[in-house]
Amino acid sequence: MFVKRLLHSKRHKLSIISQLLLPLVFTLIALINAKTFPQPTDSPPLTLSTYNFQDNSVPWAADNFSATLGLAELYKTQWPGDKTHPVHVTNDDMELYLTSTGQDMGLGDFNRKI
Repeated sequence: MFVKRLLHSKRHKLSIISQLLLPLVFTLIALINAKTFPQPTDSPPLTLSTYNFQDNSVPWAADNFSATLGLAELYKTQWPGDKTHPVHVTNDDMELYLTSTGQDMGLGDFNRKI
């Protein structure tokens, strides 16, 4: 079988190129591509900001555990000097707050601002 393959390859030079060299060339191109293009770790960090949006409010609620309150305070101070205003919702009434705010503002404004 090996002799038959050798004779066939001697007669058909194009088969050597298509079966051996072409895959080698494409593999080298893929490796060079993978090593030279920028990786996701090379990208600069993105900042979280609502500066491009309209004047909006961000409702938040927290229970009385100290760890949760600390996290809520960090969340509150996340947008200093921005057009975003954090709104503290008390007594676990987030659903009531969102539905009443939606009814007061109108659905279109509510979807744009909250």
